[in-house]
Amino acid sequence: MARILLMEDENWQVKVVIRVLEVEFGHMVMFCSTIEATDKNLRSERFDIAIVDVMMDTKGPIRYETSAFVILERIRKGDYELAGNSKNLPVVFATGVKAMEMTWKDGETIPVAEGIRRMAGHDAICVNKPFMAENLDEAVKTAIKRCEAED
Repeated sequence: MARILLMEDENWQVKVVIRVLEVEFGHMVMFCSTIEATDKNLRSERFDIAIVDVMMDTKGPIRYETSAFVILERIRKGDYELAGNSKNLPVVFATGVKAMEMTWKDGETIPVAEGIRRMAGHDAICVNKPFMAENLDEAVKTAIKRCEAED
């Protein structure tokens, strides 16, 4: 059983993830609907995996500052180590917008898929939205294997 942090701002998606990961696969899921809530929970609790919605601000264009990339950058810098969250915490990117463009932190316009590659490399774990049970299960299993390989 994994402790999973879910950063997702669409309630219907949250219900699907919780049903699949908790009920069907026995994991514990902590849900956060904002970057701020995600930051707060990562500072106070330990997680095995984070599943992050790339696009958190649905009211406008995708920007680095309002995306999951901000949280990933903080994880990789070690901002959450006091709570037991490793710099290498496995992160699963959840998105249905890989082909869309976004504004990167330096102002450059890039595809979302390029942002994922820049932050997590070519072996990034991604799951497409809307979520499907088998895709979520496979992404979590991949993340768990990576976590175990580091121990």
